[in-house]
Amino acid sequence: MSANCDITNIVTNSTPYSFSLLTDSLSSGNWIVSPQPIPATSGAAVAFHAQGVSGTATGAVGQVVYSVMSAGNSVGTLTLNFSDPYSGDNFCSASSTVPNLSASNDCPAHGSTFSVNWGLSTN
Repeated sequence: MSANCDITNIVTNSTPYSFSLLTDSLSSGNWIVSPQPIPATSGAAVAFHAQGVSGTATGAVGQVVYSVMSAGNSVGTLTLNFSDPYSGDNFCSASSTVPNLSASNDCPAHGSTFSVNWGLSTN
């Protein structure tokens, strides 16, 4: 893998919830696009974009936590984790404290420049 790891996170929200940023962190890398709010029932849009530090072996590793909003009130959280290491497999995961909210992802196993396509839906 390249030392200049690059992850574009694209979110498609097909839920009635909107998502407001609570916290974000990068254990390595830099934000190219810092985490953005996600409107309810929005089409595919870049929610955030991280890049590893050029010339180093750290890659890009981070976490974004959103407050799940319904009618202006927080009903729980959504946590998105992503990792594009200098060597090894890419990793993406999601968890939610809202019972009927799920987040799927299309995270390629390998590649130093890739997009994660997150799909938010309700059961």
